[in-house]
Amino acid sequence: MVNRTPQAAQSASLGFTVPRPVALKTFLRSAGYLNTDVAEMFGVTPGRASVILGSDACPEKYRDILRGLQVPEELLPQRSPERPGPQRRRSEAEA
Repeated sequence: MVNRTPQAAQSASLGFTVPRPVALKTFLRSAGYLNTDVAEMFGVTPGRASVILGSDACPEKYRDILRGLQVPEELLPQRSPERPGPQRRRSEAEA
């Protein structure tokens, strides 16, 4: 039988807690996903994927990808506010 209790919950029952980013990365590794696999799914470098997974908040598009990997909601980073991308410069003719 496979134990599906989140790592953080298991640790709490033993008297210590595991930080959410550590529990998330442990969950992904136990599910067979390497950091490079997650980076490819995110469309970023492995280093950037590590920063995203270790942060307290990330864009919804990354949370959606993690949900698709069956990551429990309590292990997901919070949703960060969406920021607009760079603004296109308007030419004199458009103004």
